[in-house]
Amino acid sequence: MWAHYGGGHSGLCLGFDVSAMGFSEPDAREVEYVAAPRFRELFLSLVEELGEFVKPWEKGRTYPDEVGDAFYTRQIAKITHENLFVKSEKWKYEEEFRIVMDPSGLHSFDPRSLREIIFGTKTRDGDIKRVVDIVSASGWQHVNLKRVRHVPGSFEFEIAGEQRV
Repeated sequence: MWAHYGGGHSGLCLGFDVSAMGFSEPDAREVEYVAAPRFRELFLSLVEELGEFVKPWEKGRTYPDEVGDAFYTRQIAKITHENLFVKSEKWKYEEEFRIVMDPSGLHSFDPRSLREIIFGTKTRDGDIKRVVDIVSASGWQHVNLKRVRHVPGSFEFEIAGEQRV
């Protein structure tokens, strides 16, 4: 994932204990990997559910607003799930876990939930020093610092153990 999301190995990766962050489904979950997009099947199932819900053949059928809101919220949740938590199986090697939050801005987290910081192979020394300074402060000493290294003579990478500087 470094090449895709980590600025060509120049970024860093934060490793969290998600159970300590207070998230629950549908906020946080593993990505599901599938062979082909399922949008056609999803669309057809949503249309079928809509037909059963609305029942246009029954004249004068009405629902309280809460019932309609709940129905449409469930349908939107299914579409959202398919868009946010399903990817092509060719990316399965990433073993991705996603946390979906309100996009309103920065979010804080309990420092105890941060377990490790892994620096990419091309992370600048100044950036590493800045992070080391931050996690040297009270409440952050439990965070393990690691670095990705290229395995010479191969296409492989490894994560080198704790690197407290």
